[in-house]
Amino acid sequence: MTFQNLPEGDKEIVSAIHHLLLANWIDAAGRAWQAYDAYGRGAIILDFRPYETPPDQLPFAGYARRQDVNRADENLAQLGELIDSYDPTVEIVCVIYTPLGDTVFERLPAFGGRPTPPKAALGPPPEAL
Repeated sequence: MTFQNLPEGDKEIVSAIHHLLLANWIDAAGRAWQAYDAYGRGAIILDFRPYETPPDQLPFAGYARRQDVNRADENLAQLGELIDSYDPTVEIVCVIYTPLGDTVFERLPAFGGRPTPPKAALGPPPEAL
């Protein structure tokens, strides 16, 4: 499901997650590029569901590789289309598990002066440290 398809009440939470992701763009884009370099096209997985004992890397929970997306499942067909159509040199695709139980697929570009995924994989510029 995309942001536009969410119920109105869920859009606020996903919007907050979106802003959090953009605030941590270098980490997200860097991880996306490293996974792309290792596994090919895919989507980073961000998991904001409640946990009794959260994993170490939250919210980053893994990478959905292109070949692992079951396109016969109509719920995943849209994710498959995003993975096939994004430009990994300037965009990332995310699977976001929200605290309310929704799953959102999103394609985010490196806009507003943010580094591209390959540059983000090199880490923050020295002046940002």
